[in-house]
Formats: sequence, C-alpha cells, structure tokens
Amino acid sequence: MASVRYYIEKRRGENGRTRTENVPILLYFSFEGKRLQINTGEKVNAGDWDSDQQAVRPETSGSKQLNRYLDSLGNEVLDIYREARAMGMQPGSNYIREQLKYRRRKDHIDFFEVLMRFIDENNDRWSIHTFRKIRTAYNHLRAFSKTEEIDIEFNRIDRDFLDRYVRFFRVKYKHSNNTISKNVNVLKWFLNWAYERGYNKSTLYRDYKIRWEVKPRVKTADMVLDWDELMKLNQYEPDSVNLKEVRDIFCFMCFAGLKLSRAYQLKQSNIYNEYVRIPGKEGNEFYNIPVNNQAATILKSYDDRSYPGGTCFPYYHNPHFNQLLKQLGKEAGINRFVVMEIFSGPERGSRQVPKYEILTSKVAINTFLFNGLRLGISSEVLAYVTDQKTLVGIERIRTLLEHAAFDDIRKFNKLSR
Repeated sequence: MASVRYYIEKRRGENGRTRTENVPILLYFSFEGKRLQINTGEKVNAGDWDSDQQAVRPETSGSKQLNRYLDSLGNEVLDIYREARAMGMQPGSNYIREQLKYRRRKDHIDFFEVLMRFIDENNDRWSIHTFRKIRTAYNHLRAFSKTEEIDIEFNRIDRDFLDRYVRFFRVKYKHSNNTISKNVNVLKWFLNWAYERGYNKSTLYRDYKIRWEVKPRVKTADMVLDWDELMKLNQYEPDSVNLKEVRDIFCFMCFAGLKLSRAYQLKQSNIYNEYVRIPGKEGNEFYNIPVNNQAATILKSYDDRSYPGGTCFPYYHNPHFNQLLKQLGKEAGINRFVVMEIFSGPERGSRQVPKYEILTSKVAINTFLFNGLRLGISSEVLAYVTDQKTLVGIERIRTLLEHAAFDDIRKFNKLSR
C-alpha cells in the first residue's frame, strides 16, 4: 500500500546543533517496500511544525496555503504512482521522481509569465475592450502582489487569497461590488485557462463567492443633475487637463445620452453634421444617433486631437473616471446636500453628503433621461438613444418629474409680483 508522510529535515548546522530555523520540509513516499524522499521546496521554523499532524501549526502565518500545497504535492505523487500501476507498470523511485519533475516544470513557471502567455495566445481574437480588461487585471494583480507583499502562485489561490484580493479592491480603489465581481471573474477565467493547459493544478477558486458588503445608497432623485447644475459643470474651467477631459466626456454623455462605453467607441470617422454612428454589440452593424447642439459643440472641440484607434475621446478606466468626476464636481461647486443611506449589518442609518461625492458616469444617463422627459421626448426615442433594453429605467426617472413640476409651476408666482 502506498502512503505519503511529511517530516522536517534533521540536519546539524555549522555549530553542531540541529537547525531550528528555515528547516526544509521533506515528503516521504512509501510504496511496495520502497521509500522515496522528496524535498518539497518549502521551509518552516521547527517550532511552527506539528510532527503529530505532519503539518504547519494553524496559528502560523500562511499555514493554510502551505499545508494545502503540501497536500496537493502528496496527491500528485500518489496520482503518478496509481496511473503507472493502472497501465501495468511497476514504477520505481527514479520514474516517480522524473514524472514529478516533468509535471512540476509548468508549476514553477512564474504566475505572471503564464498570464502573459494567456494574453499572447488570445489577444488576436479579443476585442480592444477585452484586451484592456485583461491588461487592467494584469496591473491589478501586480499591484496586489506588491501591496500585500506576496508571491502569487497557482496552488495558493484559495478562499483566503481571494478574500484578500476582494478586500484589496475595496480598500485601495473603493470599487463597487459589481466592479469587484468582474475583476474576480476575469481572474477565474484565466485560472480555468491555466488549468486546462496544466499550469494550474488547483480548483479551489471555482466555488468562491464574494461576501457582499451593502454599499451606501442614494435616492434616484439625487442621482440626477438639474439643468443649472449641468450648466455649472459644463462651464467650469479646471486647471488640470485630465479634469477638462473628464468634464467634456461627462457633459457630452449628459447631452447625447451615450453610456461611457459607447462614448469611448465613438470615432472621428463616424461623426456627421447632425448624428453619430455607433457600432452595435456584434461590431458588424451601426446605429445612427442624433446629437443636439450642446453635444456637437463638445465633439467639435476635439476635431484636431488624435487618440489610439481614431477615437474621439481619451480613455479613462471607469473607477479613475469616477474619481476625477467627484473632484471636478467639488471644484465646480456641485455641493447641494443629498441623503445617503448607510448600512452596517442589519442596522440602517443615513447622513448628508455634498452631491459631488455621489457623482459617477451613471449620473450622466439619468440626467439625459430626466431632461429628455421634461422636454416631452417619447420613452421609445430615449430608450433607442440610451441603448436601454427595457423602459424600466426610463419609468424610474419619470417619477422625478413630480419634483420638477413643483419647481416649474412655482414660476407662475413671479407673474403676480
């Protein structure tokens, strides 16, 4: 019967005493009266090793990942032995050692080198948006590795690792749950690809689910700029080039009704006098979207600029865009207080925050819909322009007209003065 056991090396140092720090962990594989010793490549302090459990003590930092790695290595040795027996072979120590060495060649390829192979193999058939998404994921993983001071290895990507990765996005980038979920899914996509090609032996990541935090919420009525606020933002002249570009992109979205992703798709070659041509999701069809004078004025100011791919506007990653937008709103004086609901476990509270703190790219579409409804534009037309799959989003904005009605009707009061 074959069995696997683990020990720490008993070797004396130069002082003649048995080493107690950074002691190599050895795997012993017993089979058919033979015994094979394999250096696992891992080390541990003697005080952190539990000889009865043949594992690193649970209170030791990184013990879960290290013990899981030792288990996976032992299982791999057993797999090699059993596969050989199933083929009618009687494997010896040299055979098992060579097979393990062959299998572990891929294991020892640097994680980021494999990620680059993933990009090189697939980038020709990816869209530019998918390529940017993967490139961003690469940069995030590099930043995570540096911030957390860890070397990323396939066999250590488990629940603990992914919990830290999620927390990294929440703390460092203040990402929303939706954005974090997308980032984790991109990592899972890559891990599946690496698993199919033998670089990744672990599947612990597959069942991982994010433990959601309930983010502060703001009423839909406050996720809209009224016309005066939009004009204040549009006419504000910041000193920073980045803030000017974000102002123009955001105000263009408010006037034209295009989502941020569609605004980035817009090319100089697809701009005409009274409309723009936007590619559909498949890329082989185009939609003609009419633009008003305000949107056309912003487009015209970018006539003489050149960006990669011939696009009209420079590209900003969405979290960075929203961060700059909040700064822009603060400088421009978009500071009317709004109520934000705060959640802490089952408790719910609220606090007032200046409106610039809740500005995101989504506010632009709400602003366009609100002003369009005020002008009497039909829901069907607004849905076409904003690429709404249903009219639900528009009907949600329609309720805001009640507040606008009170403001408009009060204008009659001025006639009696």
